[in-house]
Amino acid sequence: MIFANIFHSSSSQERAAAKSQLRSQMRSKLSGMSVQERCDQSELIASKVLSHPRFVRAENVSVFLSTPSEVDTDVIVRRALAEGKRVFVPYFQPYPEVRGGRAAMEMLLVEDVRDLESLPVNKWGIKQPSPEDAATRSTPRHFGGLDLVLCPGLAFTIGGDRLGKGKGYYDSYLFDAASTQPSLYAVGLAFSQQMLTSVPVSERDFTLHEVIHPFESPDPAASDS
Repeated sequence: MIFANIFHSSSSQERAAAKSQLRSQMRSKLSGMSVQERCDQSELIASKVLSHPRFVRAENVSVFLSTPSEVDTDVIVRRALAEGKRVFVPYFQPYPEVRGGRAAMEMLLVEDVRDLESLPVNKWGIKQPSPEDAATRSTPRHFGGLDLVLCPGLAFTIGGDRLGKGKGYYDSYLFDAASTQPSLYAVGLAFSQQMLTSVPVSERDFTLHEVIHPFESPDPAASDS
């Protein structure tokens, strides 16, 4: 593998460089996927999520609202709402609204499909409540915490290692949430092209409990290219 010698380096600078290099590689790989391929894989992933025991049992679910380069979560969000689950979506708080120098993200309740469809798009092209609207919405803490968190990312391993986009939003949120919600279950959603045998991680990166992808094993070509 291209990154094998530096993924496990003890140097934080080398690890940061490896992450940056891999992010560029993964963005290029994702941009090469056709619309049909994204749709086909997203359908397979959604089917696995909707039949997963953790989803079936969950009352409080967090789902990221996908962008075109990510696994499409629209079917998952709508099914969860239709089944009467409480659905929470990420709200990325604008800088300098950070906690202790860390990126700040909250999960906010979406009431129904009409509410979902009315959400504006932020500067990153992600649908989320406006800052004014966010202040009035319920968080998972009002309902005893989250049962399930579905997470995006750029690269994943079967063991739950995740490479995000570099802001640390999900890692910070998941560490905080897990400290008070022991039953929280965090799942990554990945195209087959995003499944690698290794990604660079540090102690500040949250290890997911599971990664759902379209096929039974990672695409060998994805880890070696």
